[in-house]
Amino acid sequence: SEKHNTANFGYAFWAYRYNAYTSSVPHVGYEIAKRWSNFNNIKYAFSFTSNIDGHWIKSGWNESEVLECHGSVNYMQCIDKCCQRIWNTDNALNLEVDPKTDCAIGNLPQCPDCKKFARPNVLMFGDWKFLDIRLNEQTSHYDTFKSNIAKIKAKLLIIELGAGTAVPTVRCESERAFT
Repeated sequence: SEKHNTANFGYAFWAYRYNAYTSSVPHVGYEIAKRWSNFNNIKYAFSFTSNIDGHWIKSGWNESEVLECHGSVNYMQCIDKCCQRIWNTDNALNLEVDPKTDCAIGNLPQCPDCKKFARPNVLMFGDWKFLDIRLNEQTSHYDTFKSNIAKIKAKLLIIELGAGTAVPTVRCESERAFT
């Protein structure tokens, strides 16, 4: 039985989330949205999402058409963001968890550069160590999308799917888009 400590308990949480997200199949709504984006009269389409499960990309959306504003469990970073690098999660979060302590057993994910702990590239509340390199790339694609829409003076259709008010990041972006 693994001794209970904060790191092992935290990694058990992320292992559970990662496995839940990556083993689940995106619901049909993702497929419908992708199909709509491919209609002949649609020149530009984009997904601005707070989901961290990677389902938009898993559903066939191109990386350049998605902004995951809270990051993704499919990517890791150094826990101290000292290495300024993001990499694919691959099997890093396929951890065995002790059912008695709810703690991860064995080696925990490490940064390949400095060997400190690695963590999912996910923005949490009060998170000052989130590495925003990937988010900045996605934001650049989003800015290009908005610029292209403005250049051709296209009509903008915003469809909000599941955007709530508890963490209103997506709702706020929908309301301020192109104002």
